[in-house]
Amino acid sequence: MAWVDLTESELGEYRITTAEPEDLDGWWAQRLEQARSLGKPVTADRCLRETYGDLEVYDVEFSGAGGDRIRGWYLRPGGVAGRRLPVVVTFPGYGLGRGLPMDHTLMPAVGFGHFVMDLRCQGPGVDDPGIAVSGITDPDTYYFTRVFLDAARAIDSVAELPGADPELVAVSGGSQGGGLALA
Repeated sequence: MAWVDLTESELGEYRITTAEPEDLDGWWAQRLEQARSLGKPVTADRCLRETYGDLEVYDVEFSGAGGDRIRGWYLRPGGVAGRRLPVVVTFPGYGLGRGLPMDHTLMPAVGFGHFVMDLRCQGPGVDDPGIAVSGITDPDTYYFTRVFLDAARAIDSVAELPGADPELVAVSGGSQGGGLALA
């Protein structure tokens, strides 16, 4: 259980007092439009057939912030060729990457497509504790500005994934990934 400095009833009533910056929605809309304009087509290459059998595993690349290529796994249940499926997009927690396809088999096991976005500059073997504050003094260069745009572009990219139904998309994630899902 997390320790907090307010009681449960105080937390229920709490409202922030920080004013939203003027035209925040417009600021984000400009950056998202720029990311979209720099986008290249999504690639989804079927891989690891010997390992996963009928489970369809794709190594995906899509364009995130600045047109940078971002990777991910896309998994689909076997035996559903030609059917469009709902897709769950998952964003990993801080310091994690997309992991291995075997880490993400629950959604396909119950009939959903599952797209897991890799996180720029995070994951096993990446040890940069300063990445979270990189560029923090300028919202245009801030690391998390790029990560939020990558997450939005991951959602856009679902429309180009094999057999995905872009009208039926859910998002999920824990810790940092939960924040990206909420955004």
